[in-house]
Amino acid sequence: MLQDELGINRVLNIFRVSELRKRIGFTLMVLLVFRIGGHIPTPGINLSAIQHMTQNTGGLFAMLDLFTGGGLKRMTIFAFGIMPYIQASIILQLLQVVIDDLKKMSESKDGRKKMQELTRYATIVITIVQTIMVAFWLKNQTTSGEGGISFLIKSIPFPVFLIMAIFTLVAGQMVLVWLGEQITEKGIGNGISLIIFAGIVSRIPAAIGSLITQQQTNATADSSSQLIQYVMILLVFMFIVAFVVYMEQAQRRVPLQYSKRIVGRRVYGVSADHLPIKLNPAGVIPIIFASAVMVIFPAIGNMLARIPDKPLWLQGISATVASTSGWFFYSVQFTLIVFFCYFYTAVTFNPEDITKNIYRMGGSIPGLSQNNAALAIQKLLNRVIFPGAVFLGFIATLPAILYGWMKIPQGFAYLMGGTSLIIIVGVALDTMKQIESQLIMRHYPGLLRHGKLKGRR
Repeated sequence: MLQDELGINRVLNIFRVSELRKRIGFTLMVLLVFRIGGHIPTPGINLSAIQHMTQNTGGLFAMLDLFTGGGLKRMTIFAFGIMPYIQASIILQLLQVVIDDLKKMSESKDGRKKMQELTRYATIVITIVQTIMVAFWLKNQTTSGEGGISFLIKSIPFPVFLIMAIFTLVAGQMVLVWLGEQITEKGIGNGISLIIFAGIVSRIPAAIGSLITQQQTNATADSSSQLIQYVMILLVFMFIVAFVVYMEQAQRRVPLQYSKRIVGRRVYGVSADHLPIKLNPAGVIPIIFASAVMVIFPAIGNMLARIPDKPLWLQGISATVASTSGWFFYSVQFTLIVFFCYFYTAVTFNPEDITKNIYRMGGSIPGLSQNNAALAIQKLLNRVIFPGAVFLGFIATLPAILYGWMKIPQGFAYLMGGTSLIIIVGVALDTMKQIESQLIMRHYPGLLRHGKLKGRR
């Protein structure tokens, strides 16, 4: 009885369903392959030199490295994680708005297969471009350590290194795409999201270790004050997680009403339903867009810094623009996130198409005609997006606040806030819902539901 109240039996039901057990096992096996590949360095990389150089980097680099599970900092065969594929998917999704042929292609089954092929080709192109950019950046970079000055690339001709890096990183990227598709097809959950999830979660032990090390280094004679600091950090972390879960689940429900319908031989009477509009309909896409744009500013700042005999005011501007952890960086990032929340929602959420589908199915919004309903949904959407956009911008800049105000180590700060926490919460909820649907389909009580059902395989 106590086990039922605690939900232990509900969790054990997962392992009683043979198919679900196999799917979870397959997913864990694929994620293990991803983690093993995340420790294989790219040929030609001076591993010790690059680890020494990137151990204290922060800002945009730290956030991108978090998505790859540390692969970018170590320049492994999975250095870019799954990000090029996500960027290719977003680009093609946006192109559907301006290219009618792509939009029509995505509406059929065969067309969606072609869209997947185009996404893979675009992924290869993006990976090649990013590899060339990183290779030229590494070319002249040096770091000083105990053994003196070391180059990040081993003593091999640069064209040879560039060719090896392109083939290695493109192959690693396509292996990751294939692994993600295998999880989606044969495992549980969305494969691409779970790969990002695994990369972020893999950094948790190191982040906790850095927090403990810092607290021990700053420990005073009064051990009770150190305990209070741990409790405060834990309470802040729990509050942030609860806040993110609440905002991710928050939605505005538009009431719908369906008239009598005939389905087969059955006649359904008037029924009530609702159209859910999430407070954050764009997910983490605005943060990804903003991150892609923010890469430009450090490059501009570095170009300005190379101008000879520049005045003092230009020196100040170049230093401000080049910084990835100052007030300018986070202010622009916050503004871009809010902008892309509206932009991406406008591209992907069309009130006219939604109302057409509702009225075509015999539904209606009480008191509104079809044209007025589309306008009402658009106005409601504009009002709902604003708090969601502010929430997303706040979460993205939260690591800087935690790092600067509470003096929390940067690695742990990026786990307590920012995109990582939104991804962890979103992917965890989505995976739990898929597991629950598998259980309910086999007459087991779900993880998130109550009630007693007798299960069967």
